[in-house]
Amino acid sequence: MNKELANEINKHLCSNCEFLSECSDSIFNLKMDIAKIASIDVLLKVHPEKNQRDAVYKKMINYIKDHNNSFYDRYCVLCELVELKFRNKEIADIVVEMLNEVPDNYSNEYHVWELFDLLYVLGCKTNKNDYIYFADSAKFRDQDKQMLFLLFGKLKDDDYIELMLKNLDNYAINGHIISALSKYKDVKFDKYFKNFVNDERLWVKKIAKQRLNVENKS
Repeated sequence: MNKELANEINKHLCSNCEFLSECSDSIFNLKMDIAKIASIDVLLKVHPEKNQRDAVYKKMINYIKDHNNSFYDRYCVLCELVELKFRNKEIADIVVEMLNEVPDNYSNEYHVWELFDLLYVLGCKTNKNDYIYFADSAKFRDQDKQMLFLLFGKLKDDDYIELMLKNLDNYAINGHIISALSKYKDVKFDKYFKNFVNDERLWVKKIAKQRLNVENKS
């Protein structure tokens, strides 16, 4: 995109905030409202004025917080917010709230794995108690917690260690736990990698061998 075109689009963005003041009745209408102002690509490439991005942010946050909208529609808007590079504690708090909304014996339409993935992308440190509760909760399927355990490695907080070690025998998540533990450099954790040097999952085997400086021959 050349500079002239970028300036033209930016001028258009700044003169059309009124679209965002209208109420959207559905996810379709919301996306259409946003599309009248700019696509995600344009917002990322042109970097409109701060007040324009604030208007987009507030519109989308209000939609997500409105429980009259379906869980799935709110989830879709949440994903778009993160794609727009809005990544802050408020959004992490919303993800936590949505995970608390998920019912027992939930179906795939709740996108639990993806919600934990959003927490990983956001990397917010301040929701520690919620993360520990989710990781230890029987409400969520083990395979859906994979990105949550990866988040523990990203945050490198010692308060997550006990939970990770407790779940090292759980095949659904122990590969992700080993990956997370590899971020903790203290040699006292080296012993936990020994049982994974011959793991059938090549990516897990690779992590274990790299940690223990074992020659990696497949």
